[in-house]
Amino acid sequence: MSTVLEQYLDHSRRYPAEVLEEALNGILACADWSDISWDTGPEVARRIKAAIKTRRPFSMIRVGDGTGNFLGYTDPAYAELKAVAQDTILQMTFGTSEFSVDEVGKIRDGLIVGMASADILGVSDLFRLGRLKMIDRDLHENPDLRGYSGSRESYVAVHDLLVSRAIRPAAIVTNHIHRFLALHIDDILEGVESVCVIGPYDLGDRLKTRHGIEAVTTYLIPNQNSTSGEGERWFPDLYQNLSDQIDPARDGQVYLIAAGLLAKPLAAQIKARGGIALDIGSLIDVWAGRAVRKYHDEEFVRNHSLQADCVQMAATS
Repeated sequence: MSTVLEQYLDHSRRYPAEVLEEALNGILACADWSDISWDTGPEVARRIKAAIKTRRPFSMIRVGDGTGNFLGYTDPAYAELKAVAQDTILQMTFGTSEFSVDEVGKIRDGLIVGMASADILGVSDLFRLGRLKMIDRDLHENPDLRGYSGSRESYVAVHDLLVSRAIRPAAIVTNHIHRFLALHIDDILEGVESVCVIGPYDLGDRLKTRHGIEAVTTYLIPNQNSTSGEGERWFPDLYQNLSDQIDPARDGQVYLIAAGLLAKPLAAQIKARGGIALDIGSLIDVWAGRAVRKYHDEEFVRNHSLQADCVQMAATS
């Protein structure tokens, strides 16, 4: 048995579902309001609309297994597992894992800054916990070393970070919240005159047509390698250039961000400069008519695409 697999199995036994559930309860206690059910879309939309109306700097981000890959594995006993997990998520994101220790540290620090700044924090929920309970029955069966260990760390490491740094978001919800906000985007963007989009597609004209937005500024970034098969190493150079360009035209300028791991520090910067940052993740793929998640079935994409005549089933993960 390989060293990495041995560490994965030990890690899984150290953090069984019961331990993760306790960590999740601790996470939920770190917020003024928390609800990880799948019917919080209306309340989250209400909070976003209130920030837009008052032009209050605001940030909503989501964290999950990828975040766990960077924040977790603090025990040196999991050094090889940590290296494989981080290399894999970097490859999935950028198409390469060739990053220096300092660069990896900056990505990790950016995730922490993003979490500390968030008004609404989406976290791994009971659905993910249920999947891990099923995996616990046979850890040797088709182990996804990166995904499953990262999911466990998304409970344990996120909890430890929130508690140790006294991070207290106004709200904690499911990290699937972008999925459920798809039903409320029309309401959220009603009356919004200007929007900035950070993502891999230029949807400016479609957003203008659909939502009556007068001005859409698009900051194009490479798509994730796991989605497009054409990832690019856009951190740190392109990321820094993009960061330097963030300059909200006014307080309350709305930014829609689809930038994976780097959406978290970008959201913190946008809020710090007076803007409203919403981490919409793969919702932008759906707007572009592409299905890149298992729940992106043909009906979901058709209902929410900004080009309803084009449904491209691109991936299943």
